[in-house]
Amino acid sequence: MRFRVLAILFSVKLTTSLTLPHLQTIFSQPPSGPSLHDSDFDIPSVHESAIQARRVLHFEDIGTLSTIFPSSSSHSDSTAFENRPSDVGGTPIGLMDYFGDCEPSTGNPTILAIDIATSFKNAAAGSNITLSLRWHPPDAHTRRYSAANLPRYSLVGYLENITDKEVKEQGLVGCFTKYHPDARGWLPGNEIHESHWVRLVVQEVYWIGGFGDRAYIGWIPVEEWRNVTREEVEECRLPGEQETNSFLTRLWNRWAPITDPDPTACGRPQPYDASKEFAGKKAVLVSVPGAFTPGCQAYHLPPYISKLNDLKSKGVDLVVVIASNDAWVMAAWGKVNGVKGDTPIYFMSDTKTFFSKNYGWAAGMGDRNGRWAMIIEKDGTISYAEREQNPGQVTVSFLDKSCNWMRWLVANTI
Repeated sequence: MRFRVLAILFSVKLTTSLTLPHLQTIFSQPPSGPSLHDSDFDIPSVHESAIQARRVLHFEDIGTLSTIFPSSSSHSDSTAFENRPSDVGGTPIGLMDYFGDCEPSTGNPTILAIDIATSFKNAAAGSNITLSLRWHPPDAHTRRYSAANLPRYSLVGYLENITDKEVKEQGLVGCFTKYHPDARGWLPGNEIHESHWVRLVVQEVYWIGGFGDRAYIGWIPVEEWRNVTREEVEECRLPGEQETNSFLTRLWNRWAPITDPDPTACGRPQPYDASKEFAGKKAVLVSVPGAFTPGCQAYHLPPYISKLNDLKSKGVDLVVVIASNDAWVMAAWGKVNGVKGDTPIYFMSDTKTFFSKNYGWAAGMGDRNGRWAMIIEKDGTISYAEREQNPGQVTVSFLDKSCNWMRWLVANTI
């Protein structure tokens, strides 16, 4: 069956172009020759380094904010309250903080600023600020890496307040809390600390891609940083990433998180990396020919919403509904069906029917998805996949206890 072929696609291990050399050679120089490019380690260009840096920004979510303590003469009541030593004026300090890649069109990290925190007090007092990031390979638990040969960099810039209108329009709350679920406890308006949304407006980028004989080290012009496209970020692979993840990464790369129940007020579409969001989760994928179409709206979608708790009790972590409609339409479809932002059922845009066209599951009705259902296990393998031979019918992809698919799910879920 076709799903067996797809399962093989998930399990095949491919070698990435950016994989580090074996440990016995990791500290050695590349073979001698007239130029570095005669070796097996071509040094990435400045633009290629910018692409890598933007991918690090997308996947990482914790960095170090560095600021400088103001002079003692500018002490305020808040600094007196914390018993700050009198001789630390002008001293730099680096502290961990959360960030999210929630404005990918700009490359400016989104930060939830806690007013009482040292980094933001220093910035408010006039300190310059940097955010330092480093790449953590996803397979580091099974393979040893030299930290000195992994990408890391610093973003130099300034903090700029984000307006309430921008927060709502861009769905920043939903984006940021997907990176940091615990941050819901100190969102603006909480009863513990005053907080507000800021962006780090990037002005300079200093990059260390790894060892200097095989990676670029130096400044990346901010124009290069901002001109990196979403497609370039998606195509890039960093050390430790497996190409098998690209299957999920490229499936649904745009969505508009539901942050407002009003179907006429949709947030700004954002990239969605299924290879990251599905990691360690059991997901049910449901593909339909189109949002709001009669069969999809009346028969196919409703059971997945009404019986979501049944699926969760069987070990399913999330349900993803995809169609070729754009991200705004898919978000609106979820809203009119009563789906909220914290409901584990997502409405995604299968942009340009990538999956359907490339894996033979198109509907045969122009640029529309086929009608099918699929289960992806926590290890990324496909354990079930059935496609409707007639996209106008809802049988093998229909969620109902009387159907073979629901019986199969109940019988095969631990």
